[in-house]
Amino acid sequence: MDADLAIVGGGVMGLATAWAAARAGASVVLVDPLPRDNDRNASNDTSKIFRYAYARDREMVLLAKRALPLWRQLEKESGASILHQQGLVLFGGSGGFADQSARTLLEMGEPAEVVEGPALSRFPFHGLPRAVVDPHGGWLDPPAALRAFEEQALAHGAQVRRGVGATAVSEGRVALADGSVISSRSVVVAAGPHAPRLLPFLRPRIRVTRQVELYFRAPEGLPAIPVFAAMEEGFYGFPAQEGLVKVADHRKGPGVLNPDAPRPPATAQEEAAARAWLRQRLPALAEAPLARSRVCLYDNTPDDRFVLSPAPGMPRVFVGAGFSGHGFKFAPAVGEALAGMALR
Repeated sequence: MDADLAIVGGGVMGLATAWAAARAGASVVLVDPLPRDNDRNASNDTSKIFRYAYARDREMVLLAKRALPLWRQLEKESGASILHQQGLVLFGGSGGFADQSARTLLEMGEPAEVVEGPALSRFPFHGLPRAVVDPHGGWLDPPAALRAFEEQALAHGAQVRRGVGATAVSEGRVALADGSVISSRSVVVAAGPHAPRLLPFLRPRIRVTRQVELYFRAPEGLPAIPVFAAMEEGFYGFPAQEGLVKVADHRKGPGVLNPDAPRPPATAQEEAAARAWLRQRLPALAEAPLARSRVCLYDNTPDDRFVLSPAPGMPRVFVGAGFSGHGFKFAPAVGEALAGMALR
């Protein structure tokens, strides 16, 4: 099998790369051992945050600004509703992430609203000295995004092979578990926590952690909850969807040595930590029944910056990894960048 580009990994980054490369006219083959909809990949979720707010990090703001029109282009091509820009509420200590984000956005000519005093009553949160609203923020629909990326990549001529994984990657070659080989001019590895297995240079740079998401059953009379993030406190969450409110802890969890190992559900201690935070900030949800939990994996770099580069010693093998739990919002821009490097 010959192609301009072989992509290892069928989560959001691999699919976004396939879409970008196929739209550019390249022949593309993507492989992944799992179906698109599965409970193992971090890309498969009910909601992901979109935001411009990134404290002092202007580079991330610019990347989000590039991603926004690409999300809209994907929606236009697919007819899907993916990005819901309902605003994002940030809160934390004075001079912290929220305040820094407001200052940076305003300096860059982007809107940001600082809310203080009696105006804070418009939010259902307790004990806030101030809040910052990122009006570009909101939430992404991961199932709709993954489906749209894959369908549009296929529409532009890409091939997607699911049910078979890669066992080895080298210049111009991807060996598959069924014994077959893909020959290609370039290779992109976007395999999430599995990338270090295929590219050993990543092993000292990426730490995989267990991250818990909790879905509480919304009680009757619960005030409307916006998309929110308390970065210093660790917790973030979303409006109720189908009667459930997702609340998760973004702080890095315990390390995971084997990404394929079973993932036990949330522990009593993990649930208790979330409820303790809710009692402080969102007491209306603190005693709500837990409907379910989900465990996903983050592939973290030490500084949470992404690895987007050729592999050492293999100039035609490119890697997209280390998305550290905050990469999904950038997927179309990351896919554009990886496709651009690989097709040069």
